[in-house]
Amino acid sequence: MKFAVRDISLILRSYFCRLGWDFNVGKYLPLNDQPDINQELELAEAAFDSGDEAGAAACFERLAEQGSAPAMTWAGYVYLHGKGVAVEKTLALKWFSTAAEAGDAEAMSLIGYMYASGEGVPVDMAMAHQWYLKAAEGGDAYGMLRVARLYFSGEGVAADRATARKWFLKAAETGDAEAMSWMGYIYAFGEGVPVDMAMAHQWYLKAAEGGHAYGMSRVAHLYFWGEGVAADRAAARKWNLRAAEAGDAYGQHSLSYMLDKDGEPEEAERWLRKAAEQGYEPALRSVREKRAYEMFKEKRYGEALPIFREAAGMGSAWSHEMLGYLYWRGYGVEVDRDRAIQRYEAAYDGGRSSVLSAIGRLHLSSGRPETALEWLRKDSPKPISSLYWQYRVLKEHLQLERYSGESGDVLRKAADAGHIFAKRDLTLQMLSGREGFRMRFRGAREWLGLFPRMVRMAVKDVYDERLG
Repeated sequence: MKFAVRDISLILRSYFCRLGWDFNVGKYLPLNDQPDINQELELAEAAFDSGDEAGAAACFERLAEQGSAPAMTWAGYVYLHGKGVAVEKTLALKWFSTAAEAGDAEAMSLIGYMYASGEGVPVDMAMAHQWYLKAAEGGDAYGMLRVARLYFSGEGVAADRATARKWFLKAAETGDAEAMSWMGYIYAFGEGVPVDMAMAHQWYLKAAEGGHAYGMSRVAHLYFWGEGVAADRAAARKWNLRAAEAGDAYGQHSLSYMLDKDGEPEEAERWLRKAAEQGYEPALRSVREKRAYEMFKEKRYGEALPIFREAAGMGSAWSHEMLGYLYWRGYGVEVDRDRAIQRYEAAYDGGRSSVLSAIGRLHLSSGRPETALEWLRKDSPKPISSLYWQYRVLKEHLQLERYSGESGDVLRKAADAGHIFAKRDLTLQMLSGREGFRMRFRGAREWLGLFPRMVRMAVKDVYDERLG
């Protein structure tokens, strides 16, 4: 086994430190002849960092007994976590308390931690708050972060978003990346401040650059959707990958989504599995939904149905949409238009605006043309199908037109956009001869082009609305 000179030096130093001797440039001097206790503490810290926890622990405790507050905090730490000594939480609290009395802010934070997590004492969030606040007021960044979180959640103290934000900001200004991420969250979700996605982006980016994994995944989200910053898929992918590699489950799940969209299904599946292995619920749900969708494609509707129901119950808008389709078509269940509408509306409320056309069509087939038209006229990122079905409603209920000739206008818009049913109906109007021989001839030519596709669609799926 090879050791660097520095490693050998540190091992020797820790050994002599345990004996009560200093090892300094080849000279052995009793420690009680050394006036600089801080130098001795640095020696012990170096020994600890080199892996000699037992030697360092002995030095920490001896220096603590000599009155060094930082050494007291170190002594408490090693007893709390069993670093080089047996775990003795009562002794840890004793050393932390002594250090806190001497004004050591880090020790105050660690007492707060013990009360917050029930380490050697009963959980007491009020006491945790008191100690974290003392630590924060003493300048300890971790204390600032923890007291901010208590004010944010209302644990051990009345919830106070303004005070939480004050302490998060102070911690962030010390360079704490987690606090920076919290500042991003506050601005992204309007917690005590107006929503400001540009500010959210700034703070999340700082957190990401500071190495905070959640900050990486959140700034990736903003770059992907163009919220608070110009959309940038390359930046989104870069930060999602860094978050995923750092072990952030949200980042792994988001990266999986991006990879799937970019045509890399195997990598997408790998990262999805990693997120699911961490117990990340959206990833677990995605795994279950993918399995259910495979069953759906294999027409195993009865097996897919309970999985879709479970996922929908957990808030999946996509599973609500799938259930709407199953109830509409009667796959694995009895046809039930009302249930189909309920599921589709839940999907729409969850952000699946693609279901607008289906909701409108269901209301139309249930004899509610006005309601159908209300849904079909809503904004949609893919309005082509809605345009065609608006025409179908208006064609049968001209009294619902907002102006004379609206039905013809929306039909032409749908046909121009490529909706094959709209092209078919417009062609049939041409063939009817209302606009003379030339238009009938054009209609016949259009029909010959459409007919093969219409046959293929009828064989495959009479509800297929693919574009021409």
